[in-house]
Amino acid sequence: MFKASVWLLMVTAVRVDAEEGVFADYQKQLNISGKIISTGSDTLANLMSFWGDDFKVMYPNVEFEMHSEGSATAPPALLTATTDLAPMSRRMSDDERNTFFQRWGYLPTEIAVAVDAVALFVHRDNPLPAITLNQLAAIFSNTGDCIHHEKITTWGALGLADSWYYKHIETYGRNADSGSYSFFKDAVLCQSEFNHDMQNLPGSGSIVQAVSYNPYAIGFSGRGYKTSGVRTLPILLDGKVTLPSELNTAEWGYPLSRYLYIYINKAPAKALTPLVREFMAYVLSIEGQKTVELDGYVAISADLANQNIELLAKP
Repeated sequence: MFKASVWLLMVTAVRVDAEEGVFADYQKQLNISGKIISTGSDTLANLMSFWGDDFKVMYPNVEFEMHSEGSATAPPALLTATTDLAPMSRRMSDDERNTFFQRWGYLPTEIAVAVDAVALFVHRDNPLPAITLNQLAAIFSNTGDCIHHEKITTWGALGLADSWYYKHIETYGRNADSGSYSFFKDAVLCQSEFNHDMQNLPGSGSIVQAVSYNPYAIGFSGRGYKTSGVRTLPILLDGKVTLPSELNTAEWGYPLSRYLYIYINKAPAKALTPLVREFMAYVLSIEGQKTVELDGYVAISADLANQNIELLAKP
């Protein structure tokens, strides 16, 4: 699905003018060294690690330090200049942006680096064929769904019979520092709070693992964390059953699709450091976006990648 072209090199070694609709090849530069710090999203942890490992192969004198406690940890680290990269699985809030602006006098630079979908996972033996967004709200909200305000607490209430009928639905989700937590709350719960019984787990992988051990559980996590012990539960929307497939995610046909971001502190009229510039150039290249897909996510469009490259190349 990728096409490759070469970025044009200027005297400054900043690449510009990538062909429209075509991903750029990454071109290794000379004398890139130093330490780069990433602080933020757990959802992006594996992908950031893969990018970091690939980058260190090209640049052995680069040290990559990563902290992945959740998206909520990214804005404070960027604000205090204790990180170079601030990966987030949601957009910064208005309050986070305003706080940054008050400190620095300009807004953080937002770079979309991948497309993800928040998937619903049930145990592989769970026979439920699909679920609606309203039913999800009734399960995960502390008040009920967005229309009828009735809680759903058993699998029988979703239409399962026999031994499933009276079984309590056990819910797994992320903690409040997570971008997935905030995204799910905004997209599904109509701004109500999560139910008090939901088990808040520290990582996306731990949610999927917990669901794989519990036949009566349901949890939400990034689509890339699926394992053989769970089944992805389709969402029924407007009479159509939709899975977070690569195509549905890429074309935003799945209702819980989202961008994944890296935020950077880039002052106007000031160039990025060569280290940060080159890391982001790699992330947005054909090689970096192939890694996105190998990790179970969906590449951004070539046009968006090239727009981001041009944005980061500006002094």
